Amino acid sequence: MPIMSAMVVLALVAFVLSSYLTWTTWQSESVVGCTGAAVDCDAVLSSHWSKWLGLPVSLFGLLTYAIILGIAWPAAKRPQSIVGTILLTLALLAAGAAIWFVMVQMVFIKSFCPYCMGVHTCGILIAVLTVLLIRNSADTHVDYNQMGALLGVRDTNAPVQANGSQAANGFHPIIATCVACVGLMVLMGGQFLFVPSTLMVELSDAPESETPVATESEEGLLEEEPAEEFSFSESSENSTPEQQPADESTATQTDGTTGRMISVEGLAHPIDLTQYPVIGNPDADIVFVEMLDYTCKHCRHMHTFIHDTLERYDGQLGIIIYHIPLSKKCNPHVEKDGIGKKYACDYARLAMGVARLAPKEFPEFHDWLMDGERPPSPGQVRRRALALAGEEVLINETIQSETLQRITEHCNIFHEAKAGLPMVLTNRGVIKGIPKESEQWFQVMEQFGLKLVAETPATTP
Repeated sequence: MPIMSAMVVLALVAFVLSSYLTWTTWQSESVVGCTGAAVDCDAVLSSHWSKWLGLPVSLFGLLTYAIILGIAWPAAKRPQSIVGTILLTLALLAAGAAIWFVMVQMVFIKSFCPYCMGVHTCGILIAVLTVLLIRNSADTHVDYNQMGALLGVRDTNAPVQANGSQAANGFHPIIATCVACVGLMVLMGGQFLFVPSTLMVELSDAPESETPVATESEEGLLEEEPAEEFSFSESSENSTPEQQPADESTATQTDGTTGRMISVEGLAHPIDLTQYPVIGNPDADIVFVEMLDYTCKHCRHMHTFIHDTLERYDGQLGIIIYHIPLSKKCNPHVEKDGIGKKYACDYARLAMGVARLAPKEFPEFHDWLMDGERPPSPGQVRRRALALAGEEVLINETIQSETLQRITEHCNIFHEAKAGLPMVLTNRGVIKGIPKESEQWFQVMEQFGLKLVAETPATTP
C-alpha cells in the first residue's frame, strides 16, 4: 500500500524532528545550522509561541506522531473503523496545528524554523494521505450482499447487512473533524489566553517567612521563571506611602567631583550613581537598579513597561542598569549558552563602553538595543557603538578590562539573589518578573512613590 507506506515515512520524519526540537528546548541548546535573518530557529523556539501552558509544543507533536506510527497499519487494513477515526482525528489536528504555527511564524515572529516547517509539512501531507486512504477504501468497497443476490446464493428478501458501512464499523468522520477542531481551539486558546503574570514584589519590611523566593533554572537559562501570580505583601496592600527618595549620600571622586551614593535593597554596599549607566533622570529622587540581559526575551518585554514608566512619570525616576549577560563567555555562573545567548556578553560590553565614553548617548543606545523581540545583529551593534562613542569603545583595553570585571561583579550579585531576569532593586524592596498589563505595573510603581501629575488645565482668555 503506497499511501500507507508514505504516511509511515512522513510520520517517522515528523517524530524524529519533533524529538530533536523537544530535546533542544529542554537542554537549552541552539538548533544546528539554523541562524539568519528570516531563518532563525532560536527566535522561533525562544518565543512564547513555542510553549503551551509552559510545555514545548514540540512535545505534543512528538506524542501525536508516535500515536500515528502506532496505529498506521491497523488503520490501513480497516480505514473505515474506529482506528480509522482516530487516525483521521490526529491527522486533521496535525494539519490544523501546522497551518496555525506557519501563520504564527509569518505574522508574529517574522522568522522561520526549517525544522519546524519540516514537521508542519509532514503533518499536512499525512492529513492529505489519510483522507485519500479513507476515500479509496470507500470507493473500492465491495457490497457482498448485492453480489450474493446476483449470483443466486442469497435470498434477495433477506435483510441487507451494511458490510463496511460507517455504522457497522464505527467510522465517524464528523466526530473526528469535531474533535480535531476542539483540540486546535484549545491549542490556540492556551497560547493566547493563558499567559500568566510573573510579577512579584518583595518588600524589605515583609516577614521573612512571607517573602517568596524564585528559583534559578538548572540549565542556566535564568530568565525562564515559573509563572507566579501578581502579589503584594500585606504591609504594601494596606498602606499608601508618600514619595520616598532613595537612600543616598555623597562621595568625592579622585578627580575632585562629587558622586551620588545610592543604597538599594539587594546590594550590600551603596553604589555611586555617576559611575553606572543610567536611563531616565539621573537627578531624580527615586532611583532603581534594573538587572537585565539584552538577549533575554523577558527583559525585552519588560523594557516596554520601563519605557512607558519613564514617560508617564516624567523626571521622577532614574534607573541604573546592571548588565547580567546570560552567556558562559563572561558570566561565571552559566555553564552553557542557551538559545540566542551567543552574543550576550558582546552586547553588554559594548553598552557599558558607550556608557563610559559617551554617557549622554547611552539611553538612546540602550533603547535601540532593547527595541523589538530580539537585539540587532552584532555587526549593527558595533557600528552603532562606534558612531556614538568612537573607536575607543572597541580598542581601549582598560575599558574592556573594567567592563569585564564589573560584569563579573554584577553576575555574582545576581547569582546570590537566586532569581531570574528581569529584576528591579529599589530602596524598599525587590521587583521580580514582568507584569501582565500596564495598569498592573503602574500600580506597583505608585506603591514605590511615583505619582501621576495631572495636566494643568488651559486657562480661558
